[in-house]
Amino acid sequence: MARIISIFLFYCIISTVIYSQDERKTNIEVFDNIITAELEKFLYYPGLNRNFEFIFIVNPVESGGSIKRAGDINRYLSSIIKKTASSNKLNFSIAPDTLSVNKDSGYYAVALQVFELETKYTGFKKNKFLGEKTLERNIKVNIGVNITSGSGFNLSDKILSNYKDEVKYDDYENLEASQYSFTHADAPKLSTFETIVFPVLLIVASAAATILFFTIRSK
Repeated sequence: MARIISIFLFYCIISTVIYSQDERKTNIEVFDNIITAELEKFLYYPGLNRNFEFIFIVNPVESGGSIKRAGDINRYLSSIIKKTASSNKLNFSIAPDTLSVNKDSGYYAVALQVFELETKYTGFKKNKFLGEKTLERNIKVNIGVNITSGSGFNLSDKILSNYKDEVKYDDYENLEASQYSFTHADAPKLSTFETIVFPVLLIVASAAATILFFTIRSK
């Protein structure tokens, strides 16, 4: 009997070993890559005079009335704009609205209207009992881009992306950025048996094995 319980405990321990997995990009890194790459395409659009000043305006309409979320989006996109514009050696500034833009001909007003910045974990990709568990990660970007100038240039387009990949269940919270709410999402729940019932059974079995071991040893 003691041998059977020992084998059972050994199997449980081996089953709970977590194997290493390829590192995944954090949620904010995915957003960075998508938005930076698409924004650069607009900055090199045919007909744009890159010697002009680029004045960026961010409108986080996606916030749904949440002041914190709107602030997160504004702060995040401002950092992306600064990084992208600086790396492309642009003369740029960030304005709160179009009314702040000087109406001369030597500028481009680049208005970014955020319709969606969202992270979701849509379900389990792998869900082995006491084994490997992975989630499908879905990151969505929908930003309206409108570029105008005092000389009559006008371009309206969007940054659209629906990114999907697979991430480790035990690691998904480490992929989220604490300072940006749009990188957070709820994950699917594990079964009650695996999270509550089985650990209790494991403790009972461990206690039984210990008692049996000392009982046999004392005889």
